[in-house]
Amino acid sequence: MTTEGIMHGTPTTSRATARTDRFSKLRALSSILATGTVVCVLFSASASAGASTSPKTPSQRPMQTSHGVSSSAALPSADQSYWLAAADGGVYAFGGAAHYGTMAGRLLDEPVVGMAATPTGDGYWLVARDGRIFSFGSAKFYGSMGGEHLAFPVVGMVGDPATGGYWLVAADGGVFSFHAPFFGSLPGIVRDSTIAQQVVGMAATPTGRGYWLVASDGRIFSFGSAHSYGSLDDEHLDEPVVGMSATTTGHGYWLVTSDGRIFSFGAAAGKFRGSFGGHVLSDPIVGMTAMFDDDGYWMTDAEGQVTAFGTAQRFGSAAPVPPSTIVGIAVAKGTGSSTSVGPSTLTKPVLTAPASTPPSVPTSTASSSTTYPPAARGYDISIYQCGGLPGGAHTIGIVEVNDSGDMNPNACFSTEVSWAGPGLNLYMFMIYGRSATAEPGCASAPVRTACDYGYIEAISNYDWAISEVGSRATVPWWLDVEGANWSKNIRANSSVLMGAIDALHAAGVASVGFYANFTWGTLMGAYDPEGPLIVPWWQGPPPAYKCTHYRAHAASTDAFVPSGRIEIVQYTSGTFDDDYACS
Repeated sequence: MTTEGIMHGTPTTSRATARTDRFSKLRALSSILATGTVVCVLFSASASAGASTSPKTPSQRPMQTSHGVSSSAALPSADQSYWLAAADGGVYAFGGAAHYGTMAGRLLDEPVVGMAATPTGDGYWLVARDGRIFSFGSAKFYGSMGGEHLAFPVVGMVGDPATGGYWLVAADGGVFSFHAPFFGSLPGIVRDSTIAQQVVGMAATPTGRGYWLVASDGRIFSFGSAHSYGSLDDEHLDEPVVGMSATTTGHGYWLVTSDGRIFSFGAAAGKFRGSFGGHVLSDPIVGMTAMFDDDGYWMTDAEGQVTAFGTAQRFGSAAPVPPSTIVGIAVAKGTGSSTSVGPSTLTKPVLTAPASTPPSVPTSTASSSTTYPPAARGYDISIYQCGGLPGGAHTIGIVEVNDSGDMNPNACFSTEVSWAGPGLNLYMFMIYGRSATAEPGCASAPVRTACDYGYIEAISNYDWAISEVGSRATVPWWLDVEGANWSKNIRANSSVLMGAIDALHAAGVASVGFYANFTWGTLMGAYDPEGPLIVPWWQGPPPAYKCTHYRAHAASTDAFVPSGRIEIVQYTSGTFDDDYACS
């Protein structure tokens, strides 16, 4: 074995450290290798530690697919399930695993290349090729490489079970640490030469005091307390290694190749549960994940077909032909049910969530009804109705918070909130802007400064509304998007909305919807955020007809309308902007 194949202890290497008030980036930017492949990288959930010597020769046995339930597992086998991640950011949940969010339908500069689960299995991260991170459930956001120049693309990530942070790894073996200790990377070790093959994956020790990198030729590189238990660099492989998974003790690991072979080292040698060795596959394997108790594991191919080994149970696969290539799989905490959930039904990412924000603030909640009964009527009002509010009975009362954007408060806000009564909703008039102040949740937006502006605009309006009317401001909010005061850059415009949506959800607003007219496509392109809609149709047929025919009306003019439920039609009876609740 070559000397760079096994690294014991913490290698001595230089690294640049840039700190902000929110997180530290301990990075080793590299210049060694060509572009990388997609891979899922994972870590085990145990808190135990240690290392022992193991022979280099891997263990490989005939295929077996038993599906018994282990009674000794801390979490029963039936309650251990999995998620799949796709290149478009879609997430599929199986076996009763909670679905915490997806990036499907969101604008991505680069494809997602992997995912990693939290140690408890109740959250996950997605990582894109440009190093952007998307956090869901209990997974916390501590920063990303989004917007940074990378010499080589990111190929995967792994969570730190000790700190809740994470590491990213690039194709040349560069490691980037976020709220996690830095133990070294290949650019600091292999200084004047290149490694034989690109790095494709990473795994962490259960104590978070070390990690392994694996190259496509099966070579293992160990850092920190991680010990090498063997590698494949002297073996002839028919197909490349595409990922790895560590045992719960940290005393071993499995490697998986694209043709579905499993190679077990250290303690994993006694946990070999089968592979596809000798079988012809229709699609390449892209990743594997082991169970929390090491008594089984799953593999997935690029089409999302999942195979279970050992006591691992197969709960399903992605749609027959998923809309985007599957790139990774992660172990999840499930219920053992046959329920599976795909990206089309799912939720927004919690790009960053304060500790006080529960992980159950998903977009599925955000798109829930505002509880107006079908055919209810009322009005939306603004500063222009000061002193001249509609009279008579009304059920719907949607009140403007700011006038013309840029935090210009509605001078009659408190009075109009009182007028609205129990049917109160609030709306913000949105405009384009940029901010130099970094806000949580915006690191992965297409245009960071525009997202920062949307975030600070929304949170400022929310805080002001709370100061004026207290808890009444926690009702559903609407973001008014109309054809003035926007840039010509649709990615920047949509980033403003992303920031505003994230801010309101982080503040505890459960439902965020959108006022969308025929200018939406011009301003936002095909950006399709999750949430209900208010649509205007001023004249013509009765409101009930407009509810059911608005999309056809928009299509007749080639106008793009977001796919959210049309909840309210806005029309006019003469003096005011009237609202009608669709059924």
